[in-house]
Amino acid sequence: MKILFAVVDGGGNLPPQLAVARALRARGAEVHFIGHRGVRDRVQATGFRFETFASGTDFEPVTQRPLWRLMSDMTRVVTDRRLGRDIVAAAHRQRADVVVADVLLTAAIHEVMAAHIPTVVFVHCFYRAIQDQAAGPLGWLLRLQGIAPLGVERTAALQIVTARADLDPVRGTPPVRHVGVVWQGVPTAASTTPVPRVLVSLSSCAYAGQTRMLQNILAAVEPLPLEATVTIGPAIDVAGLRVPANAAIHSWLDHDEVLATASLLVGHGGHSTTMRALSFGVPVVVMPANALIDQSRVGAAAQNAGADDADALFAMKSDPRVMRYWSHAPWTERAQAVAQLEQLERDRETSEFYQWAIAVDAGDTLVGTVSLFALNRAQRRADVGYSLASSVWGRGYATEALKLAVDFAFGTLGLARLEADIDPRNEPSCRLVERIGFIREGLLRERWYVAGEVTDSAMYGLLAREHIASR
Repeated sequence: MKILFAVVDGGGNLPPQLAVARALRARGAEVHFIGHRGVRDRVQATGFRFETFASGTDFEPVTQRPLWRLMSDMTRVVTDRRLGRDIVAAAHRQRADVVVADVLLTAAIHEVMAAHIPTVVFVHCFYRAIQDQAAGPLGWLLRLQGIAPLGVERTAALQIVTARADLDPVRGTPPVRHVGVVWQGVPTAASTTPVPRVLVSLSSCAYAGQTRMLQNILAAVEPLPLEATVTIGPAIDVAGLRVPANAAIHSWLDHDEVLATASLLVGHGGHSTTMRALSFGVPVVVMPANALIDQSRVGAAAQNAGADDADALFAMKSDPRVMRYWSHAPWTERAQAVAQLEQLERDRETSEFYQWAIAVDAGDTLVGTVSLFALNRAQRRADVGYSLASSVWGRGYATEALKLAVDFAFGTLGLARLEADIDPRNEPSCRLVERIGFIREGLLRERWYVAGEVTDSAMYGLLAREHIASR
């Protein structure tokens, strides 16, 4: 059998397709590739013949540019029919029996199917991510070109989803086949080292703010008794980083080899690496680098695969000391914690809302939260909030968590202003935000009514330009 793979230079989408191609070759298939020029070396290094798209939109993800520009360039790839005509021509030259096309080549796939070539669509992420894209601006652009974004569902094409079905929050029952995660090796339970080893792996795509994010991670691990193994792609310039003595930078490593002895993965929410970490039983910290794709959803899936946070959240928010200055009374039932966690999942689907758990022990127990909410993209601002279990007060955890949230807001999200609403009687919280650089801008009198008590709000603000100047 002759098989033609059509691929995109998109970072983490390529390794699972190469792994499947190797498995097919081992079974006797003759496999060829066509794709963007940026993936040529990686494909040829595995022994496959490769040809570059002759026409259509080129795409390379490693050049630094604003997020909107990066996503705009990717949109042109998704909607470009000319790439499909290149694939059809290559399939005829190679006398391919079937084309395996990257799901990102949406318009091209329609061209291939119109040529009556048997087609397999390779979905290298959660299928829910494809459904979300189809429901948004990208889907509208495809419809304007006469292409149904989920039209493949109504055809004879096979869509394989290389994700765990139990973690994919897919809507409905689309005609797709979840085949599980594609591994580059054989995953086993990690055997940790005497000195804890942390794998730090951010995206190979040039998402804005990633270099700053990585520098913050390196600064966080520097005082800790651990060894950090950091893999970076061409999108991050290592020359501009301050690398501590307990961190080693690598342009590439086999993550399976690292995860086999790792105690933790810190990543951006890339599907492949996150799922591989789970297969090794390695805890995961997800710091999304691109709010417009599925990285936050991957983080939520990783959370769902771990321990239930409801008990820890209820313990914190039922504590009168923690809730003394909050905008609502202490919780009285665990069901309130469950309801909030469920609401957080819904908020991820309907709005930009970011909430991170603060965990400080080896058991990954939740001891606090930090959030960005009420995000206004047009005005480039958001509110910030945080809470911390009383058992860990005074240890600097809230300060460190808030610093990371601020850097994410100003760096990755590109916001210009953050706001905090604090009860003026809560002096420790006021001092916390002031240490980070927030300025008290005013007092709103009798703003909250909680459990029969009327309270004021001290309004704090922090500007991105002030924050950057103070670093």
